[in-house]
Amino acid sequence: MAKTAKNKSISGFLKGLFKSAEFPFIALFVLSAIMHIAIKPNYGDDPSLAAQPLGEIMSWLGWRFMNHSSRVIIDFFMLIAAHLPVVLWKITDVALHTLLAKGISELFEAKGDRRMNWFIVGTVLLYPFRDMSTAGWIATTANYLWPLTAGVFAAIPLRQMLKGQKTSLPRMIVSALLMLYATNIELLCGAMFGVYLILGIYAAVKRKINWYFFLQFAIVSAMLAVHLLCPGNSDRSAAEVGRWFNDYANLTLAQKVELGFSSTMFEYIMKPNYIFMLLCLLVLINTVTRKKGAVLTAIASVPVMITAVFGFGFFDGVFTRVLVKASDAKWAAVIMGARDALTNTGTNISASRIESVIPDAVMLTALVCLIIGIFSLAEKKDAWTVLTVLAAGFASRFVMAFSPTIWASMERTFIFFYAAMIYACTALFRDIQQGREKLSLAAVSPFMIVCAISYLSQLLYTVVDSMN
Repeated sequence: MAKTAKNKSISGFLKGLFKSAEFPFIALFVLSAIMHIAIKPNYGDDPSLAAQPLGEIMSWLGWRFMNHSSRVIIDFFMLIAAHLPVVLWKITDVALHTLLAKGISELFEAKGDRRMNWFIVGTVLLYPFRDMSTAGWIATTANYLWPLTAGVFAAIPLRQMLKGQKTSLPRMIVSALLMLYATNIELLCGAMFGVYLILGIYAAVKRKINWYFFLQFAIVSAMLAVHLLCPGNSDRSAAEVGRWFNDYANLTLAQKVELGFSSTMFEYIMKPNYIFMLLCLLVLINTVTRKKGAVLTAIASVPVMITAVFGFGFFDGVFTRVLVKASDAKWAAVIMGARDALTNTGTNISASRIESVIPDAVMLTALVCLIIGIFSLAEKKDAWTVLTVLAAGFASRFVMAFSPTIWASMERTFIFFYAAMIYACTALFRDIQQGREKLSLAAVSPFMIVCAISYLSQLLYTVVDSMN
C-alpha cells in the first residue's frame, strides 16, 4: 500500500510538473543539454585560451586592454571558463541558455502563462545556435550568449520600477552588476545605450525617472566611454584591416553605411531565416485579427511574400513568370538575382547601373512595410517599445560596418538583433493571445513543428562538428 501511495505521489508530482508554466524551461534545459553533449570546444580561440596560464590572468587582462580589447570583464570569465573541466562549462552554458528564455518570460510577466513560455522557448530554439561556435564554443558563448542573458536580467528591475512595482535592493544591486558585465561587449553596450537614451526621454516626459534608471544609464554610459577610449580597440582595428579586409580602408562613409544595411538584412531576408519569417507572419496575423483594413493587411503581407520568395525560395517559378509578364526576362532575372548580389563591399550601388539598387530596394521595402505593420499592436506604447528594441538590435549589427572584422566575426554578431526579434515576436504573440485566443492555439502546432526541425538541425550540426 505504501509503495502504491508513493508511486501515485510521484506520478502526481510529474503530472503537475508537466502541466506547470515552468515546464517549458525544463524542456529547454534538457534539449540544450542533449545538444551540448556532442560539443567539443577544441578549436578557434579555445585552445589558446586554455594554454594561457590562469595565474597570469591580471597581467594578461592588462595586455589585452592595451593591445587588443576593452572586454576585460568578459575576458576574465572567459579565461576561467576555458580552464574549467569541459563538463562544467557545458553545465554553465546550458543553464545560461535556459535562463535567457526565463529572463524574457520575466520581462513579459509571463510567470503563470504556460503557452507564452512555450512560445518563448520555441523562439529561443529557432536561434541558429551553431553561430556560437564560430570563434570556438567557449570563446563565443562567453562573449555573446552570456552577456546577452545578463543584459536581459539586468533590465527586469527597471521594467518593474517603471511600472510602479516594488523591487528588492539586493536584486537591484545584482542587476547593476549584471549590466556592468553585459555592456562590456561593445555591440550590446551601444544597443543598450540607445534603448536607455530613448527610455530616458520617454520617462522624463512622463515624469517616471527614478534613481535606479540613472544608475543603470550611468553604468552603460561609463562602459561606452571605456570602449571608445580603450587603446586596445583602436590598435586592433588598425591592425586587422590588413589581416581581414584589405579593401576596407578604401570604402567611403556612404559605402560603409550601405554595407552595414545590406550585410545585416541579407541574413534575414535573402536567406532562409525562421525568426525573421516568424516576425513577419505575426505582424500579418496581428493586422488581420485587429481588422486594420485591406490596405494595412496588404502592406503587412509584403514582408512575408518577400521573405518567402527571396529567403526561402518559395513560389520562385510563379514569381518569375509574373515578373516576365510585367516587364521582361532580363529584369526578371535581375530582380530574382538580388539574393546573390552581396559582396565583401556590399551590393555596390552605382549611379550608372539602375539595377544595382534593386537588392537594397527589396530589403528596404520589406523593412518599411514591417515597421508599418508593427503599429497594428493594440497599444501604441507597446508598438514604440518593440520598434525601439528592434532598432537597437539592428544597430548592434549595423555598426559592424565600421569595423574591418565585419566578415571575420561571421554570424555571431547577429545574436543581439536575433534577441530583439525574439522580444518583438513575443510582444506580438501576447497581443494575438489577448485578441483571439483560438487563433493563437491554432498557430502553436505548426510553430512547434518548425521549432523541432530547427532544433534537430542544430543538434545534427553539433554532432557533425564534433567529428571534425
